[in-house]
Amino acid sequence: MQEKRVEVADLLKGLAVICMIQVHVLELFTTSGFQESKLATLLFFLGAAPVAPVFMIVLGYFLAASKKSTAQTCLRGIKAFGLGLLLNLGLNFNLIIKITKGEIQLNVWPYVFGVDILLFAGLAIIILAVLKKLLEKNIFVPVVLIGIILLGGEFLTKNVAQTTEFNYVISFFYGSSEWSYFPLMPWLAYPLTGFIIFQFAKTKIEYNRNAVYLKIVVFASFFVFVFFTYKEASNISKDLPNYYHHGMLFYVWALIFIGPYAMMLKSVNASIGNTLFMLFVKFLGKNVTLIYVIQWLIIGNTATEIYRSLSSSMRIGFVYLAVLILSSLLAYALVVLRKFVLKLKAK
Repeated sequence: MQEKRVEVADLLKGLAVICMIQVHVLELFTTSGFQESKLATLLFFLGAAPVAPVFMIVLGYFLAASKKSTAQTCLRGIKAFGLGLLLNLGLNFNLIIKITKGEIQLNVWPYVFGVDILLFAGLAIIILAVLKKLLEKNIFVPVVLIGIILLGGEFLTKNVAQTTEFNYVISFFYGSSEWSYFPLMPWLAYPLTGFIIFQFAKTKIEYNRNAVYLKIVVFASFFVFVFFTYKEASNISKDLPNYYHHGMLFYVWALIFIGPYAMMLKSVNASIGNTLFMLFVKFLGKNVTLIYVIQWLIIGNTATEIYRSLSSSMRIGFVYLAVLILSSLLAYALVVLRKFVLKLKAK
């Protein structure tokens, strides 16, 4: 049972990677005119709930399931945070060089301290490691924390201005600065949700999970739900500042979306989980951090040269596939190399 659950988690993360890369290409390579198109609206939609919220819910779930000590988990968080800072330097390396040479007139610090998802994940891992025993005692504790985080984030962003002196620190906690992409408020709500899901999973509530009628009802309700809420949800997902700093309403919508979505992927995995494409998707999911770093190094440094200059759907599609394929091949090569090195050390 556990093995199948991990496979579905890898599938969720792998599809999130595929959707994530196309959003990064869309955000940094395409013209503002293209970004207003119906196609771009759909792509932004696919890059919202199925991506970062999924990553963070899965992260929270497996943090809750982890048997590692608080110190070990905190160390993992520190490493993720450090990797996030290094990645900021790496993905913006070309831009930083041009700023240093005076070729581009920009403030370099928002790019160095941009609160991207790795930095957030590092902080979230540390916080949840410290609070884990408290979160496990009563399921209402994470529920209350989620409410505080979402409502508090909305209030602070709308009503409390960030002071210039502490902008780069405050941006890690709530977002009104343009470089605060994944502040703790609201994003910590998602790994906390993963904690809650794990607690429910431990109860082992019995029901007929394979009942055909249940799947039909859930999947049909899912498509009806998406059909009637697509416009409102896509308005948030294509407005990136609004998406990064969303509140309770979008969080609830994302959960309603992700539940049936995960159930659908579980059914798909049971049917065609061993096909070549599905194995590829799971590979992306298993190596999500490595893929994330590689694709950002490619996209970030390339974007400095062709920032928001593409308007042809064919060219955009080609660039997307090129980044996806190159990132996957480099990740596969590094995974193989790592296994080879470990074998040599074992001899």
